[in-house]
Amino acid sequence: MQSKNTVKIGDYITVFDYTRGDNFSFTLITTENKTVYSTMGYRTKNYAHTELQHGGNGSETISDISPMGKAILGRRIGDTIAITGGDGKICQYKIVAIERIQNEDNCCFQDDDNDYEETFHESESTYVPGEHSIVSKYEIGYQSERLENVTISDIVQRYANHIIIWISGSGPSTSSDRNSSYRCLMEYNGNKKFLEKSIPKVTANQIMLEGIIDAVKCINKPSKICVVCFSELGFKKGFNGKGINSERILKLYHAIKEKRCQLTVCYSMQKKNEIKKYILEANPDKEKREAFLKQQNDAKVERIRKYKQSIYNECLAEVEMILRDCNIADAVIEQIKAIKVE
Repeated sequence: MQSKNTVKIGDYITVFDYTRGDNFSFTLITTENKTVYSTMGYRTKNYAHTELQHGGNGSETISDISPMGKAILGRRIGDTIAITGGDGKICQYKIVAIERIQNEDNCCFQDDDNDYEETFHESESTYVPGEHSIVSKYEIGYQSERLENVTISDIVQRYANHIIIWISGSGPSTSSDRNSSYRCLMEYNGNKKFLEKSIPKVTANQIMLEGIIDAVKCINKPSKICVVCFSELGFKKGFNGKGINSERILKLYHAIKEKRCQLTVCYSMQKKNEIKKYILEANPDKEKREAFLKQQNDAKVERIRKYKQSIYNECLAEVEMILRDCNIADAVIEQIKAIKVE
């Protein structure tokens, strides 16, 4: 399916029902094409306002002469429509997705699980940020898992039938003007693809979401996706259009839905450095890889040094109290305090 912005006959449309509080989907048909749509397996009913069905699987159709059909034809994503029922009650709906049905024989997706090159490619998402804010996470099979007491190898094995997207990122430092950046590793069936990018200052979570979106754009067929990171990325609020990450989460949602994929997100702060290292080891740029690993090692050495110094300072404070109680000369105490931990 190819996403479009304006509702036309034959489109597969998803709307949010403000009365029911959930999404439902249907195909908009014309009464002139009942025979054609019957051969495609769709039920051809001229739904009245009170007969709207929440199928959500493409099996439901609404005709262009029904109240819903008349109200929605020609409208755009993000538009809100109001329909008055026979009881005089006004119901409101928001258009959250419009998809153009195309012949599956001409679909660009490949079904060969061993065809790695056909699984990753470069493409563009047609989602326009900010056009809608309420979605159903169940439409992309969303699941979330907190990782504990597992290794990188455990994750690879557990999600062997998924495209694993390993993602790390950093926001701008308060002490510098550097941009935010992400590093991403796509892994599938033993094959790997490395991505990285910097953009003007955003938060670490936001830059990681940008990386996941870019990775999803590289997928060329319906797949199960497993994102592995060290943060929950704000998905819980984002699916409800809330939080500072909501716009990017919604953009990711539509990119995944457009590719007809399913999403699992695994996260663990405990694995932060392991995830970063695993991603970097796949970087084809040897100089960047070695520079990052050196930076990581230097940071680890500095953390250990600071920890040792803090322990030494605590011990020194205790020793100083004992020495002063014993009337040891100040000059001697100062000499002892000047000793630095190695």
